[in-house]
Formats: sequence, C-alpha cells, structure tokens
Amino acid sequence: AEVRESLAHGFAPHIGYGNHDLHSVVRGYDGKLYWSMGDRGLNVMSKEGKRWAYPNTGAILRCNPDGSEFEVFASGLRNCQYFDFDDFGNLFSIDHDADFQGEMERLVFIPEGSDSGWRNYYQYRQVNRVLRDSAKDLYNPWLSEVMWKPLHSGQPSHFLPPIENSWNAPASFSFQPGQALGGKYRGHFLLGGMGGIRAFKMVPDGATFRREGEDMVVDGLGQQVLASTFAPNGGLYFVLWDPQQGRPPLWVLRNPNQQRGEVETMLAQGFGKRSLEELAQLLGHEDRRLRAAAQDELAARKAADVLKRIALDEQASQLARIHGLWGLTQFKRWDAEVAGQLSKSSDDELQAQLARYIGDVRGEPKRAVALLSHRSPRVKMFAAISCGKLNVTSATPGLLAMIQEAANTIPVLREAGVVGLVGAASAAELEKLSSHASEAVRIAAVVALRRLGAARELMSFLNDSSPQVMSDAVLAIYDAADAQTFEKHPQALAAIAQKLAPSGPAPINMRALAANRRLGTREAISRITAFLTTLNQQRQTERIMAMDMLASWPDQSTLDPVDGRYFPAPAFSADDIEAELAPHIMTLASDRHIEIAERAIALSARMKVTAEDITRAAAAILDDATAIPLRFAWFRWLQKQGPERADEVAATALTGTKPGLSMTAANHLLDRKLKANEVREYVMRTLDSSQDTRQRQGALELLKRIPGSEAVLRALVESLRAGKVAAAIQLDVIEAARAASTKDKPLADLLAGYDDVAKTQKPLGEFSIALEGGDVERGKSLFLGHTAAMCSKCHALKRADQQVGPSLEGAATRLTPTELLESMLDPGAKVAPGYGIQMLELTNG
Repeated sequence: AEVRESLAHGFAPHIGYGNHDLHSVVRGYDGKLYWSMGDRGLNVMSKEGKRWAYPNTGAILRCNPDGSEFEVFASGLRNCQYFDFDDFGNLFSIDHDADFQGEMERLVFIPEGSDSGWRNYYQYRQVNRVLRDSAKDLYNPWLSEVMWKPLHSGQPSHFLPPIENSWNAPASFSFQPGQALGGKYRGHFLLGGMGGIRAFKMVPDGATFRREGEDMVVDGLGQQVLASTFAPNGGLYFVLWDPQQGRPPLWVLRNPNQQRGEVETMLAQGFGKRSLEELAQLLGHEDRRLRAAAQDELAARKAADVLKRIALDEQASQLARIHGLWGLTQFKRWDAEVAGQLSKSSDDELQAQLARYIGDVRGEPKRAVALLSHRSPRVKMFAAISCGKLNVTSATPGLLAMIQEAANTIPVLREAGVVGLVGAASAAELEKLSSHASEAVRIAAVVALRRLGAARELMSFLNDSSPQVMSDAVLAIYDAADAQTFEKHPQALAAIAQKLAPSGPAPINMRALAANRRLGTREAISRITAFLTTLNQQRQTERIMAMDMLASWPDQSTLDPVDGRYFPAPAFSADDIEAELAPHIMTLASDRHIEIAERAIALSARMKVTAEDITRAAAAILDDATAIPLRFAWFRWLQKQGPERADEVAATALTGTKPGLSMTAANHLLDRKLKANEVREYVMRTLDSSQDTRQRQGALELLKRIPGSEAVLRALVESLRAGKVAAAIQLDVIEAARAASTKDKPLADLLAGYDDVAKTQKPLGEFSIALEGGDVERGKSLFLGHTAAMCSKCHALKRADQQVGPSLEGAATRLTPTELLESMLDPGAKVAPGYGIQMLELTNG
C-alpha cells in the first residue's frame, strides 16, 4: 500500500498510505499515471498533502507523473488487480469475485466517473472466512440483487454492470502494444489467470464493447500468473503467485525468431535528442510504446504546432492523429481550430476522441453539448462525461434526450448520462424530472441524485408508477445514507419505513425493515409484526430479518442490517417490544420454519412469563415430537426463565434418546454442580451400550469435564489398539485421551504407543480414524468458511459455478471415503483430468 521512489521511471513518492494493496500502475492515454487500489477502499495522500478517502470500494486513481493533480478516476471495482488501455484509450480489466458459491468474476469497461457497484461490506454477508456461520442468514445485496451479472431485468441501476462474467482468478492483464511477440496477438489483451495466459480482443459494440475470441497462449503453469508486462525486447515477462519455497520465478514468453528490433533500440536511445519531425513521424508507428514515447516528448517540449498539424492531417493514420490530440491533452492545450476541424470529420472515432478532449482540457462546452446528438453512441458517451466534468448547465436537454433514446438498455450511456447530469443539473432540477414521461430519464435522475446525496429530492420518486424507479429511489436514499442524512431528513426515513408490505419486492422490504428499526417507534414495531404474521411464509430471508430487527430493538447496533456498512442505530424501549409483540410471540414460536421459531423463542426469553409458560416449555423440551433445534431453543429459554425447572428437565433428559439434548442436559448439570453421579452414570451407560454415534461422541466430550476419567480413557485406548472401538468414535477417543494425558503419564504412554503404530498404517496413517463419524453441517461450515482450509475459494459445489480447482459436484458418488480423505491429505496424489501439472528439469538444471 506504499509507493516508494522509482529512479527507473522518474517519479517521486507521492502516495503515503492506503487501506489495501496498490496493485498496479499504468501509463494512460493522456500521459498520466493510473493506479489500481484493491477492494477495501482507499485513504491516500497526494504529494501536496491532499487526502482522498474512498471507503469500502476498490478504485482507479489518476495523477500526473510528479504526483500532482491526484483524483479518483473510477470506483466500485472488486480487487481489480491489473488493468490496461487499448490503442484508443479505452480502459478494461477483469476484477475478482468475492469467493461466494455461484458468483463469478467480471469483465469490466471502465469509463471515467463510472461506478461498477462493488462495496467491501458485501464480502461479509454470507458464510465466510471471517464471520463463519454467524453470517449465514444475512441479506446480501451483491448476491440477492444479482449485481455481479451483466444488465438484466430488475437489477439496481446505480452502477455500470459488467460486459460479461469471466474466468477465474484473473490477475495480470496486458495489452499487446504492436511489435511484441513478433507481432502475434496484435490488438489483443493477454490475461494471466490460474495456470495460464489467454488472449482475446475487445471490439466496439455501440457505446460499449464485447469480447471476441479466446486463445490459450500458455497453459499448465500450475500457479496463478500474478503480474505481467511487455518488455522492449518483445517478450512478455510474468511471475507466478505463491510458488514453492516462496521464490516466485520470472518467466518470459518470446518469439524465438524476434531479433533486437527498433522498439528496443529506440527506447534504449531515448527521445530527448530526436527532432520534432522524427517525433511527429513516430506518432503513427505501429507500436504503441514508440507512439506514446513520442507523444510524451512532444508534450514535454510543448510542441503544440507539431501535435496540431498531425491531429489535423487527413493523410496521417488514425492513430497518429489521435496521439496528436492526446499530446495536446497532456499539457492541457485547448485549440479551437483543432476542435472545429475534427467536429467535421467523417471518422466517428476522431469525434469520440474530440468529445473526450473537450472535457480533459476544459475546452468549449458548447462543442461537447453539440456532440450529444451525434450519430455515434460512443461519441455521445464521451460528450456526456465531458459535459459533467465541465458543469455545462445547458447540456441537460441533450443529456436527457440521449438517456431517453437509450431507454435504459445501454448501461454505458445511462452511466455517462448520470455523470453528465451530476455536473450539469442541480438537485432541484433533477427533482423536477420525477414527472418526466420517460422511465429511463427518471431512473437516471434518481441515480444522479443518489450521487449528489440529495435525500430530500429523491423522495419525489418514492411513489413512482415504475417499480424500477421506485426501487432505485428507495435504494438511493437508504444505501447512500449516513446518520446525518436521516437527522436532516427524518421524513425520508419514515417514507421508506412505510414501504414495508407483504407483497412488496425483497430489496424494498429489506430497506423498509431497516428503516423501521431506525425509527424505533411502537408504530414501527407494529408494522414489522404485521408483516411477519401475514407475509407469505416462503419468503424466509425477509421474515428472518424482521425477527432479527425485533431482537435487536433494545440494543445499540453498529452495522447496517441490509448491507453491513458501518451505520449505527440506537437502542429503543424493550417495553415497547413486549407490548406490541407479546400477543403474537407464541404463534411465531410455533412457526413451521425452524429459523423463525428459534428466534421467537429467544425473543420471548426477554418477556414476562407465567408458570403456564414454564410448564409449556418443559413439555416441549421433553417431547420427542419437537424438532431438535427447538428443544435446544426452549431449553436455553428455560435456563433463563426457570433455572430450577431447567435442572429438573435436564435430569430427565439424561435418560432420553436424543444425543444432543442429553449432552446439553449433562453440561447444564455440571455447570450447576448438580447430580454429578447421574452424569457419570449417563456417560458410562452411553459408552457401554448406546448404538448412536452422536450420543457416544457427546459422552466422550463430557469425559473431559468429569474428574477421574483417566482410567476410563486408558481402557478405551487399549480397546482401540486392539481394534475393538467403532470406527465412528475412534477420533473422539483419541481427542478425549489427549486432553487428559497431560495429567496422566500411563495414558500418555499408551497414546505414544498408539501413535507409533498408527503412523505405519496404509494408506492414510494416523488419519485413518477420520474416515467415519463426521457431521454434515459442520463440514458444510468448514467448506464455506474455514480460515485455513479455504475450500470454497478454489472449489465449487456445482459444475456451472466452476472455480479455480475442479468442481466437487458428484464427488461422493465417484470417490470412496478413503479416496476423499486422501485427496485432502495429498491433493496431488490423484489429479482430476485437466488439472495435472508436468514438472520438467532442463539439462542446465
């Protein structure tokens, strides 16, 4: 996250610190440096001491080579590690997915001012390596609102969707500059990912682009290709991530027939002594590195006449003319004659570059406005962005016409239109668009107001006849709000709270539930309760969130319940919860969905109870017809509301047939220092006669808490060595024995002897005892969220969700338990087809 001085590139340190990795630096079309920051937001300081804070999202930054004029170019990217420009100054990348099952990486086009939608707090809204199971029921806008996919019906409108979903583990990303690799793959991007490098083109598609082709250039490298760059000698140099011994090898891919060429020679010689005419000729060279170097030198000399001549020369190549224009951009030289001549050109690309030039050098606003009505969507896009940068108030009619014509089906034009409106129109003017006939215009107005933080003006769109506009308005107010927003505009919070409806779409109901929680009134509780008791019971996520809202009422919360951002909400009256919810709590505690019933039982533990309630709870705990999770929930309730009655129930439950409940009862009695003999008898009886694996595992866990259990464990270890212990509890016996062996030398000696024998067993050695006795739910949690295992980072559970490693769909039907365990202990023992690695040693070592 820190940049230090680089003498090789001639720029001084100008970023002090950042919240996440600084991934890469690329020279842009305009001679500026473009920086990629990770996915967690940035907090950086420019050379002049100006601080830029863009929390919770990855971003592309831009500055001059000396570190001045530092700014955010685009945002909303998730770990956009590497990126590059094509020959026409269009910026592309492939950002990473968030390691959720079913979600994929995104191929993104990144125009100036764009927001690609990612926020870091989405990362923690599902079972993951940080929050583990505690996140399993959380709402996740990124997944639930399918923000990671290309444009689709119902998708929120406040960001630029990707062009397509893409390959796994993208990292290095380099544009073939012309003569590299002997000219092969000219005009292609080369993407390094897991095990290889592929090449493809990005071709214009109206205002945006589409991918064309896919050629696997290098395959079978075994590790992720992390970073790459084209060298002057024409080779593609790249490094691999996380190799053995932690020493990343530097590879080069070259055309073996390519000799030292003019690119290498001229770059080595430099450009400071070349004539203006020679530099002008190089603006049309087939290799971008020479074109860019000539442009830099001409800009450094402020050779406006030369750059202007090339830009206007109709006999020059298209790229030469574009570089001439970029050279003027580089030292901010506005030339009205250049603009006038290029505006008459029949070449749409030159007009697109003109539209961008106007904004980059703060040229004549009227020319940008005129280009809003151009025949080319690409020209319109750049013109709209320039109008926003120049704050051209007269551009609003043209922007609205462009947005209306695009009809919300061309996301790039919608995004460019929003950038234009943010700069061109006031919040009051945008609010008036709530009565505009075009749905697309109203959507763009909502998104523009969102970026302006105009909560009051957004309220005019909350009752729009279009579900998309109304939904975008709710999201615009709530998702962009902070504490000051609702302090200044309490009516906005109340309006969203009133949107709660059993038939309403989930995204709106989620924000409405959260808004009611922030209001904290009895009316808000009543709304949530009515929603809970009348809502279609299939809509579980909304009902769970409603229960969680009520449970959190008396406590101050820190994170927002919709998306997890830092957005505290105060505590409110617990008495109000009881008054409004008490008539419904037992109905909810009997809900057919266990997640709702569990939450209702936990919530009722905070309320006043009667003797009848305690009797009912005790009966439910001891009733075999009650679902096991609810028996646990009622027992926890009884421990709080009637601890003496819980003692009685626990003593009775010791003799029951439900292993989990019996173990809970035993632990309760041990905690209360009651009936130690009965607990010991339960443990011994279970170990001697129970056929239930879970019950026997629970009994072995209890042995750790019972004084004098060492003798029992010694006998169990001896039985294990004699082959008389069931396979499903062998691991539990060893773990219980290890816990007790620190205070019992005979037991420690027995374990040492067992270990010596176990290590010789084939094929799995001491791990053979892990073949049986596992737990499906714990295994699922480990797969999705374990910090060390990180299974879900590389493996998908469905073939359609292919990750870096092979899909595990159907693995249990293809492999035996022994083969499954072996694959975890020694992943390279048997490799799935297509994932093998060939190791070769060269003759020189």
